Amino acid sequence: MSVSSRQVCSVIQWLTSWYSLFGGATMVVVGISYLLFEDFVLGDFGQTKKAPLSRNHVSRTLVGIQIGLTILAMVITRSSALSLQAKQGLPLGNQVLGWVVLGMSSKNAMLGDD
Repeated sequence: MSVSSRQVCSVIQWLTSWYSLFGGATMVVVGISYLLFEDFVLGDFGQTKKAPLSRNHVSRTLVGIQIGLTILAMVITRSSALSLQAKQGLPLGNQVLGWVVLGMSSKNAMLGDD
């Protein structure tokens, strides 16, 4: 049984699209885990008596926004890949949203700097 180059390319395209979603999903899970276990992650393990950590609500909000932007980027990327694989070109809405997500995530990173 012979495998054609077209079949190999098809499999590579399919794997590449799912790997990008897997990477984004991993970032989302890590971000949500950080928000859930922030006190444990930032805790000082050397102290015997633990003082309650003050929560920085601005920082938590910015992390939440970044998680949402990651999910949106995943949806846009998947939609763009499907459209390009179907030889329909890149939709204008995907182009605009891609640039908006890039700009918002860059601005979000700058807001987090103290």
